[in-house]
Amino acid sequence: MDKTLNLKTTESVLKSLSTEEKSAYLSQLAPTETAQFEGQTIGQRLFAEISNVNDKWHTNAAGKTLEEFVAEHNRARDNLLKSIVGEDYFPAYQAELESLRKKRSLEIMNKTKHLYHFSQTPPEKFGSQLTPAPQTKENALYEKSRIPLSYATADEGSLYILKPASNKTDDYEGIHLHTDEKIAVISGHKPKEFLEKQNFSYQYEVDKKDFKPNISLDGRFTGEYESDKPADILDIKGPYSITDMTAPKDKGGFDIPVYFIPNKDDKASLREKINQLRGLGASKRAAMAQISEQYPEKFISFNRNKELVEYAKQLDLKRQKEDRLKEIETARKLNKEALIEARRRRLALKEANKIMIKRGFQNPKNQKAAQKHADKKERKTGKPLTQKDIKILKLKATSKKR
Repeated sequence: MDKTLNLKTTESVLKSLSTEEKSAYLSQLAPTETAQFEGQTIGQRLFAEISNVNDKWHTNAAGKTLEEFVAEHNRARDNLLKSIVGEDYFPAYQAELESLRKKRSLEIMNKTKHLYHFSQTPPEKFGSQLTPAPQTKENALYEKSRIPLSYATADEGSLYILKPASNKTDDYEGIHLHTDEKIAVISGHKPKEFLEKQNFSYQYEVDKKDFKPNISLDGRFTGEYESDKPADILDIKGPYSITDMTAPKDKGGFDIPVYFIPNKDDKASLREKINQLRGLGASKRAAMAQISEQYPEKFISFNRNKELVEYAKQLDLKRQKEDRLKEIETARKLNKEALIEARRRRLALKEANKIMIKRGFQNPKNQKAAQKHADKKERKTGKPLTQKDIKILKLKATSKKR
């Protein structure tokens, strides 16, 4: 588990340094015991620590729009940072953080081969492109509220099977995805009720050319990629469900642990117990598994609960049957519409032929012969008479008179 950065020590060190010395100090790599990822600088780690403090202090959004709250939140964070790095040095500090973010973004994109967007919208309704949509809440970085964005992940066996990357975050309230060790925690939902509301997810591979990694100014990568431009769909796989997520890899699944906290009031105490184990050196997966065994009713392991797994499988079968019936009904409807359209075209074609025949021939006998020719052509080609046909029929009628 990450150890916190000592803000008082950092502030004391920075106050004794010149502008050049501050830049050199903050550009150093953060100590291994405090760094949140390999290569994080002291300046980036400082930003992360201040952001964490600010998130705890600045929580009152009552009576404010999203934009107002985010702007106020960011101002409070920046004021805390200025008090430590110095107001005069702050612009240079921000510029350095931005430069490091761009550098890391390029490094990540150079290693990214494929990007995927998971959605519970089936292919027949999804369309040929992933299009940006306005967010209903701030994104993971508190930076881009209301900006139309699309999201994707490089993870082919993604956590997003359960919680599709979505701009409508209210649709997936209470689902927390731990991307570092691939764990999903669902709070405030009763397991069976939650499972009943889920639909199949589909994996849409998207053209990655306009995407960039979602990276904070502290250098941390959220695991998501974002784009403000439409992206072509390159491939589709699925459907997937929670049973695919949680099944062992040797059985074709992705082996992702999923936990339920039915009473969200238990979250804080459970988190504290998990963090205690992590402080002793346990991985997040191991800590959560142990706490689930100790508190099986409060922290329910879906993977180990045979009743829930079987219930989810039955729901999958039910949805598959419903989807198949929908496909049959859609095909029947399309077939019926096609038959109606074909009949409409035949009637229109016959009417067009009648008009041409009346204009081309006055003699009823010749009209009858022309109609027989028109019917024969319709059966063979599905096409109406042309002026060339009328001309040939007139020549035949004339030659017979002779």
